Amino acid sequence: MKYCRYMLCSLILLAGCANGKTPEASPAPEVSATPQATAAAPVTDHTQPQMTPEEYQASMEGYENLEIAFLGTVNQERSLQEVLDRAAEWDSFPFLSQFPEDRIIYGERGPFEDNVYLIIPAVNTDITVGGYSWYAGEIVEEWHHEENAKPLILVETAEDPDPHAQICYSRHLSNGNSEDQIFTGFSCMSGHLRTDYHMGTVDITPYEQFTTAEVPLMQQFFFDTLNGFEEVQKQLEQGGELHVMEEMIWEGHAYGVFDMEVNGGSTLYAVCAGYFPDAPHVMYSDDRGESWQTLGHG
Repeated sequence: MKYCRYMLCSLILLAGCANGKTPEASPAPEVSATPQATAAAPVTDHTQPQMTPEEYQASMEGYENLEIAFLGTVNQERSLQEVLDRAAEWDSFPFLSQFPEDRIIYGERGPFEDNVYLIIPAVNTDITVGGYSWYAGEIVEEWHHEENAKPLILVETAEDPDPHAQICYSRHLSNGNSEDQIFTGFSCMSGHLRTDYHMGTVDITPYEQFTTAEVPLMQQFFFDTLNGFEEVQKQLEQGGELHVMEEMIWEGHAYGVFDMEVNGGSTLYAVCAGYFPDAPHVMYSDDRGESWQTLGHG
C-alpha cells in the first residue's frame, strides 16, 4: 500500500530572556607585547573510529535489551554511505563511517528501501529481523537471524506510517531469558521510534540532528481530518477539548488517537492515514477503547 509522504507539522519556538542588573564593566586585561601561543582545539578524526560497535555494545546499561537509532533516509539525493558518513560525524556513532558491509541488512525491497536504523543488541541477545504479517501474526519473511547478535544496520521501507518490520529479541539472563518484540518505524503521533522502556528497548536517536522533513509527525494531519466531521465540530463548539494521545496499532495499521473531553464525557477518536488511498479511516470509541466503530473516511 502506498500513500503520500508524510504531512508534517512541527513548530519549535526558542526564546531567551536575560534578567537582572547589567554587570559592572571589568578593567581590560593587560596585553602582553609577546604573542602567546594558543593551543589548537582538538579535531576529531571520524575516519578512525574511536570505539568499535562491539565496545559500544559492551557499554550498554544492564536493563537494556536493544538500543535503536534512526540514522536518516536513503533517497535520490543521499546514498546509504552518505547517511552513515553523516551519522559518523555525530558524537555518538563515530564508528559508522567504517561499518562492515556484511552487517548491513536490507528489507524486502533491498537497496530501494529508505529508512536506515542502527540496532545494537545487548550482549548475549539473539535477534530475528523480518517482515511481519498481521494476518499470520508472525514474521513471514526473515531477513536476519543471529544468536549472540552483534550491532547491525537495518535498511527498510518507510512508505507510510504502518509498521512493516519486526525485531524479535531474546536475552539470556542468569535468572531466566527475556523474550519480546518491537516494531520498527516511527510512532505517527510522537515522531519518535517505536520503543518501550519497560521492554528494555531504548531509542538513542539524536533527533536534534534532523530536519522536520526527515521525522514523520502526523498530528496536524489527523487533527485536520477530525475537524472535517460535523460531530467533532459540534463537540468543539460545545467547549470540547481534544487531547493528543499515542498511536494505536489496529488490524495492521497505525492510528493516531485523540481524547475528546466535553461536558464531563469522553470520546476517543482514532485516525489512520493509509487505510484507503486518499481516504483516511476514522473511528470512535465511547468505552475507552474497549470497542471501536467507524465514523467515516476523511
